[in-house]
Amino acid sequence: MKKTVAFLLVILLFFLFGCFNKIQKQPHSSRQNAESPTSDSLLNEYLRNLSEYEGTVREYGKAASYIHMDEKFVIGIIYPKTDLNSLNTAIDRWVNETVAMYKAETDTAKSLATPAELTVSYESYLINNKETGIRMKGTFASLHLAHPVSIIKTFNADIASDSLLKLEQIIGNDNLESFRTLVADTAGVEQQAIDSEFLDNWLLTGTGMEISLPQGKYTASYEGTKTITFDYAELNSHFNLSLNGVSHEDSPDNQTPDQNSTPPQNQSSQQTVDPNKPILALTFDDGPSVHTERLLDIFQGHGGKATFFVLGSLIEGREGTLQRIANEGHEIGNHSWNHRQLTTLSHNEITDQIMMTNAKIYDVTGIECGIVRPPYGSFDETVQLVGQELGIAFVNWSVDTLDWESKDAEAVHTEIISNAKNGAIILCHDLHETTVDAMETVIPQLLAEGYQLVTVSELMSFSHSTLEPGKMYYCQ
Repeated sequence: MKKTVAFLLVILLFFLFGCFNKIQKQPHSSRQNAESPTSDSLLNEYLRNLSEYEGTVREYGKAASYIHMDEKFVIGIIYPKTDLNSLNTAIDRWVNETVAMYKAETDTAKSLATPAELTVSYESYLINNKETGIRMKGTFASLHLAHPVSIIKTFNADIASDSLLKLEQIIGNDNLESFRTLVADTAGVEQQAIDSEFLDNWLLTGTGMEISLPQGKYTASYEGTKTITFDYAELNSHFNLSLNGVSHEDSPDNQTPDQNSTPPQNQSSQQTVDPNKPILALTFDDGPSVHTERLLDIFQGHGGKATFFVLGSLIEGREGTLQRIANEGHEIGNHSWNHRQLTTLSHNEITDQIMMTNAKIYDVTGIECGIVRPPYGSFDETVQLVGQELGIAFVNWSVDTLDWESKDAEAVHTEIISNAKNGAIILCHDLHETTVDAMETVIPQLLAEGYQLVTVSELMSFSHSTLEPGKMYYCQ
């Protein structure tokens, strides 16, 4: 009898293990126990699957970033800046309140080996140039929590009146109770679980309305954030929507990427560097942003080159900026896909963060990127191992301008000029307007002082024959 039970248990375990493996989502990079592919074959695989990583829809607004780093807490929030004051005010307030809430939670936690991490991004929809819907979505992760906390918040606005929309304006006050019941029935939520916040996270999209239910609040936590979708035809049949536009497909003003059909294959406009004169590398993280083009204009007017460590998720819609960086002889570096703290991720997740971005850079410019700056400068043995396997080197900095903290052009100028020296790698962020303001005086002054402004690879070429894969570099 005991032998029979043991045999059945073994069979059951094999069955469960097989099912578990089948239902897990396997990242494209799950090869650490297999023979490593060549860099070309891996890049081609990510290029073939690039559309999977570009699921984020951004039809309205320009991406901006909130970046913060200290010993206890790192923050990477990508959010939209729009032409609507009401929407910008609401989003800014939510960002500040969210940061404050999780910072307070982090401050009360015991000292942790790894900083807590708040990561948020967004998607935005444009409905016939009449309305817009924006969803902020992310996670808060900390070692004092059993599982990461899911974050969700939506905003909807009428463009002509520059005003935030309320659900009752779309559905009708008299229909709110019926709509609440419809959502609950569709989501499988018991009526007694419904509260006044049940319909707070509603979103207008190009094809319909989505209702997001926060993780664990109305449904089981293992289901994550649950999203219920209704197309406009279905909702109209029930509620006779009050909505100016119900489809964005024919909208003449929808944004389209400024991407050329054939990407350039090589960086041009290279400069001649004199090894007998001082050199330093200005580097810019977290772009491309709305301010990057002006920064390129400044370099074009005065001379010198820089290295731009870009986020893969911000390239869409700014392909022309990325191509200009390459065409004007600057260097493109990899800063991950969406500013995750790599030391908190698995081997496969780190690989995806790097290779997704490399694939996007190659797709737009034809350039294979060989250097990575990890977000927050975070680096450990796992990150190093991934770099060795992918054949890429890591580059941090020797001078931190703290431009993300001061947001003051004069302070940035002083920090750079007072710390400039031969072989330095200087950290800046082109997502801040004040940083670009500082470059109006920094770049000509450095050139006047005899410095040659070079890319990271140019700087390193004078002290290293080649950059060693997996190694971290801080200066020449």
